[in-house]
Amino acid sequence: MIMVVLVVVTGAGLAWFAWLSRWWLNSDGAGYLATGRNLVRGHGLRAPDGEPLSWWYRPLYPIWLTVPWVVRESFTASIWMSRLALVAAAPVAAAATWRFVGRPGPALAAGLAAVAHPLTLLAGGANFVPDGMVATALAIAAVAATLAADGPRLRRGWLTVAVIAVAAAAATKETGILGVPMVAALLWAGRRRPARAAIVAMWGLLAVGVFVALLAVAGPLVVPVRAVPGRLRRGLEFQVTTSGPLRLVGVVLLVALVVWATRHAGEALPRTALALVAIGLPQAVYATGAGLGLRNAATVPLGTALIVGAWAGTDGQGRWWARTVGTLVAAGVVVWGVAASATHPSRLGDVSIRSWDNPATRRTAQWLRAHTGGRPVGCTLIFCGALWLFGDDDLDLRLLPQSAAPAGPTRLEDLRFTLRSGWRGSRRASPVCGGPMLVLTKSDERFGTVFECDLLREVRTRRLRHVVVTEGPSGNTYDAGRLIPYLERHPSFVRVYETGPEDWPRILAVYEVVGPPRPLERPRLVLAPPARYALRRGELPRPMITFDARCLYDVVRRAFSTPTDPRNARVSERAWEAAPSAGCTRR
Repeated sequence: MIMVVLVVVTGAGLAWFAWLSRWWLNSDGAGYLATGRNLVRGHGLRAPDGEPLSWWYRPLYPIWLTVPWVVRESFTASIWMSRLALVAAAPVAAAATWRFVGRPGPALAAGLAAVAHPLTLLAGGANFVPDGMVATALAIAAVAATLAADGPRLRRGWLTVAVIAVAAAAATKETGILGVPMVAALLWAGRRRPARAAIVAMWGLLAVGVFVALLAVAGPLVVPVRAVPGRLRRGLEFQVTTSGPLRLVGVVLLVALVVWATRHAGEALPRTALALVAIGLPQAVYATGAGLGLRNAATVPLGTALIVGAWAGTDGQGRWWARTVGTLVAAGVVVWGVAASATHPSRLGDVSIRSWDNPATRRTAQWLRAHTGGRPVGCTLIFCGALWLFGDDDLDLRLLPQSAAPAGPTRLEDLRFTLRSGWRGSRRASPVCGGPMLVLTKSDERFGTVFECDLLREVRTRRLRHVVVTEGPSGNTYDAGRLIPYLERHPSFVRVYETGPEDWPRILAVYEVVGPPRPLERPRLVLAPPARYALRRGELPRPMITFDARCLYDVVRRAFSTPTDPRNARVSERAWEAAPSAGCTRR
């Protein structure tokens, strides 16, 4: 009977993602796929610029994504590889429930609850992110640790499975290392058999420890603690479900499940489920306060799925109403997951607008392949990975020196730019020579800028032939579309290619380096509105201008409507200077 249940929940998971079929190529995913392609083509586990990746730096996810590329390169095959890691969570939850409850109904409910949660779309079902794969590995580790401690003697076979699963989680994403204290706590609870209160206290301490560790390693929150609940509500709206009533029902169900599990913490399955919740909830709180995504809390749905199985399988000491309530709760969680996923933002919206797999990107890559002559091309972090994929190894891409500072300060002089763009995300580094800032953006957890001295130094030392700047609909810190006015004004950069209005709101522009770049006299600082609003104290430099999206696109439309001949560069500058006042604030 268990095999029938496993086949059913696995088939349901595959059908689920076939129904929720929309997906997009995000910037993180482009980096993962580019790294995996290097491995498939025999170049080793290297970033697109040829730098080798250390074995501990999350190599498993790009390897997993590009396994099908040994036969044929396909983004669709890769998104299904990402989804398979999420589909695997359903039979894991069902098998664990069967092992501890011994009934097919609760096992089926746990498996369906694991796959139906809308967070699975956010955690790798609709884009290329490793969080769902990490959550599945940690769920396997939690169940294996409980089975290892369940008996008169420690079962080494199950302990080995737990260790391998934690190692796989850590090799997929840094947060996978949280499996170490989780497994240790489960082994202690299983061997010592402490009182229920001690187990609940242990999970509380683990949750606090995870939160403190995130603060110490990843940095402080960027918003006041009092603002976290409001941001969490908005995060649920934009990342889980657009329906307000469904969000409320989801929170009530989560609280009810956790409360029930704490009352049964002495039992093996609720104890295992609480372990996953204990490391997932603090990640949700931290991610909310740090401007990150709720996908970091992907272990919470799997923990609640195990609670669903445990609650549905309880006999209530022979009381019929207890069994009925358990069955109704299990059915309610599954129905809620289906309804919430049906109103998931990626289900309702046009996800193609967020994807870098689009005609404009492919055309730009094709143009560069035909015109670079083997010379290096500078590009922005948010776009370089996708450009390298579509350039098919023919482009020598170099990241522009984009710097970032943690959010929190409200004065420009308090910003500390300690991060630089790297192929797999930002890395610790300070600006080389600094100089005046050309742009200042902000997206949730950090500010972003490009210093003129660093930019011109990169162009000279790398002997860049072209510079590609982009602006996407997300307004990410590492977009660089607001560099366009500076490049339009600079005599050493001539726009030779740009996308048309039919491709907007995504902007792509290529500038050729036609002479030794020298600093401009008093370059204008261009600010994104979030950065301007955040820096509400202190004096800002002059001259400067604040662009909202409307103003930016209007200016770009005017500039791009001029011919791309170098003799008309001043015409572009006049178009820029004639920007409308709506959405633009000058100083």
